[in-house]
Amino acid sequence: MEKDVVAILQVDGRASVKSIAAALDVTTKVASRLVSNLLSTRDIRVTTVTDPLLLGYGAMAFAEFKLTGDLPARDVSESFAKLSCVDYVVRTTGPTDMLINLVCTDMAELADVIESHARHAQGANLIEVTPYTALHYQKISRGTSARRYQSQAGLTPDLNHSDRAIVRALSEDGRAPLLAIAEQIGVSESHVRSRLKKLISSGVVRVAAVLDAGLMGYGALAWGRACVVGGPIAPVIEALVEVDAVTYVAETAGSFDIMFELTCVDDAELREALDVIRQIPFLRELAMHRYLDAIYKPMIPSLQRPGSPVEQEQESRP
Repeated sequence: MEKDVVAILQVDGRASVKSIAAALDVTTKVASRLVSNLLSTRDIRVTTVTDPLLLGYGAMAFAEFKLTGDLPARDVSESFAKLSCVDYVVRTTGPTDMLINLVCTDMAELADVIESHARHAQGANLIEVTPYTALHYQKISRGTSARRYQSQAGLTPDLNHSDRAIVRALSEDGRAPLLAIAEQIGVSESHVRSRLKKLISSGVVRVAAVLDAGLMGYGALAWGRACVVGGPIAPVIEALVEVDAVTYVAETAGSFDIMFELTCVDDAELREALDVIRQIPFLRELAMHRYLDAIYKPMIPSLQRPGSPVEQEQESRP
């Protein structure tokens, strides 16, 4: 029954206990206990899912590292995860040992993070930093609806300061009472309700449950990277997003052109997905990073727009 609750919250993270009880044909008391038990663990979190540009992050990049062996791998992962500019850390097999995702307000902050943190990390040597040129596609998990991003085409809607504050509060707790959010940011509850309704109905923001894919039965996760040779990149991206196991696609500027995530039940399904991907025209130099373990953090909105002065380093996001 817990998986049923998770499935409901992945569609609507703010689904009421009453609606969950009706969907499961249980009492509201039972539904309330199920939701509380799930959210009390560290394995599931209800948060916002949206284009990082809307959250104030105008520069994102993948950073790859080789471990030196001076520190345990877990210690290195946790050290990176403490940085507010990092939203996930993955220890992998493949070309490198560790992959982190950097989210910064602008290229100036990204350059500072590279110089201050990435190049001087204890227990790991920086191999390459590959900035995004566009985030094209993101799926919360297999079996949920996907979001295609169009910010690179100049179609990203603008969020005002109040909107960002609302999204920031929901990023920390997607099921927070609207009255509490209103009091926190100094506006009326009706204002929060109307703005959130508009943000969700327009598709700008989703509030949904995010959890470890392994808890949903997906035991083979990997990042893939590839170059596009002899043809345009757009058809390659379209072909990738048609592969059911692909849950994330970013266009990048570095030694490779595309980075994508695969979420599979097991190695057999992973091999099948790779066989399909290898047949995509113009896709070359495919390399895989198979997950060993990962640390994920919610992406908390910056209250500044990309290009504005960089905020001082905030406390580590939980």
